[in-house]
This record gives sequence, structure tokens and C-alpha cells, in this order.
Amino acid sequence: MTDEPAVDFELAGGIAVISLTRPEKRNAMRPADCQRIGDLVRQCDQDPAVRAIILTGAGGYFSAGADLRWNAGRTEATLLPVMHRTVIDTYRCAKPVLAAVEGCCVGAAWAVALACDVVVAGAGAYFEPPFVSRGLVPDAGVAWFLEQRLGRYQTARLLWFDGRLEAGQAAAHGLVSDVTENGAALARARELATQLAASPARTVAVSKVILRNGTGTSLESVLDAEFGHLAYNKAAEEVSERREDFVARLGRGR
Repeated sequence: MTDEPAVDFELAGGIAVISLTRPEKRNAMRPADCQRIGDLVRQCDQDPAVRAIILTGAGGYFSAGADLRWNAGRTEATLLPVMHRTVIDTYRCAKPVLAAVEGCCVGAAWAVALACDVVVAGAGAYFEPPFVSRGLVPDAGVAWFLEQRLGRYQTARLLWFDGRLEAGQAAAHGLVSDVTENGAALARARELATQLAASPARTVAVSKVILRNGTGTSLESVLDAEFGHLAYNKAAEEVSERREDFVARLGRGR
């Protein structure tokens, strides 16, 4: 991979922002870009200074997905392992990951957004998995993510017939958390990330585990797991301080 990754990184107030910066290509991703995103997510996951992560794109686009022009003449094996690793690292990250989406969120880029915990979209954003009509096998876990949320029939409609969801439609299907005015998705994602950064980090991480492990699991198993998480959560000094502060304020008219 000889191309320099077009990915910016900033960290302020415990919030890391990872941004694709190829707006002239609608932030289409090459292997180097995917690799850099995955590396940064892993670094943030291990850095105690990071409390929340935002993935976004510059220039009014989240991403047009894999850069097919760059990949022309190359085998899928050049890009897919890197892309798949990035999706897995994003999905498994112990810290909350938010996607701030403007404009297009297409193909593998939609998989990256679906791997996040919260998706904020500008009103003009759209989501699209145009694989099959282009002779491409759905990849990066798009089919799995969509089937988990929409079921088999709606997922088949999107994948086979070049389905497209506008931001409002995606929100109605539970695929977008917040819809903002155009251009305001990143600002809203920062607001939400700031709220998460103010909460005890261990409690946020434990709640993420509970959310992720609930699908397809019996209620009894979920309750047993919650009980097991209590002692681990309570052992964190930050958690104890927050709980003591809350109890101390009880009865003060709050």
C-alpha cells in the first residue's frame, strides 16, 4: 500500500474524531485509509484519555465506500481483509463509537457506520448497499448488520434492488439514532459524545457489553450477566465517586 492515508485525527476533551479527508473522491476508501481508521480505533480503545470516538468524513460526505477505481485491476484480497478488520475493530471497541454522517454512506462505508453504537445523520444523508447490480458480493458485514436489524426480506430488497434509505427512512428503521439539519451531524455527535465522556468510563463500557450481548440471548442469561457485571463496575474508583455524589445529593430537592 503506497498511498498515504487520507485520514485526520484529533483528540480534545476525551473525544477522538477520526475523519476521512478525500472529499474530491467522496471519501472513497483505499486500503491505506481503512488501515489507518482501524489502527486509530484500536489506539483509542487502549488510551485512557479517550472516552468516546467519532467517525466522520470531510466535505459533506461520510464515504462512497471502497474506492473501486483505485481497486481496478487489483484483487479483492487487497482491500477486503483490511476493511473487514476495521469493521470488526470498530464493532468490538470497548468505548462508544459514534458515526457522524453527511451525504453518501455507501457500501462498505455503511458497514463501518453500522458497526458504530450511535449514528447521527444530516437530513440529506443517504444509505445504500449497491453491490449485486455491480457484480459485487455484499461484503464488510453489510448483509449481517442489516439482517440483524431489518430481517431477511427488507435486507434482500436493499441488496438486490439497489435499495436506498434517506436519513429519515433509516431513522424510521432504527438504523439512525438522530437526524439533524444538513451540516450539523458532527456537532450533534460531539454533543452526545460529550455526555458519554462525562459518565464513568467503566459503566459506559459495561453497558455497551450488555447491549451488544442481548440479541439472540435469553432474558435469564442477560440477567445473570448483568449480575456478574455489578461488582466489576462498582470496583472502579470513578464509579464509586459518582455513586457517592449521587447519593449525597438525594434529598436536596434534586
